[in-house]
Amino acid sequence: MKKMPDLMEAIFDACYLIFDLIAGILFFVYSKGNPLFISYGVLTLTLCGGDAFHLVPRIKRAVYGTNDKIKRQLGIGLQVSSITMTVFYIILLFI
Repeated sequence: MKKMPDLMEAIFDACYLIFDLIAGILFFVYSKGNPLFISYGVLTLTLCGGDAFHLVPRIKRAVYGTNDKIKRQLGIGLQVSSITMTVFYIILLFI
């Protein structure tokens, strides 16, 4: 039986990823060549891409339960997310 907090986390994570993806796309669409808005789009999509690596396994774990494959995906996802967060802050430093 699935626990309600796990399902709510899965819904929140999915909504966050969708919102972040849409926001990143909108930064590019409405940038009109403005380098600052293009940079914001890059930042947003960097954050979204990195977070997806650990949030998608968390969503799968909440919906299907845990197993060794999901644990491995989550571990790799957390590592990738850490790297993309570092890239995010380096880009932010230059802005």
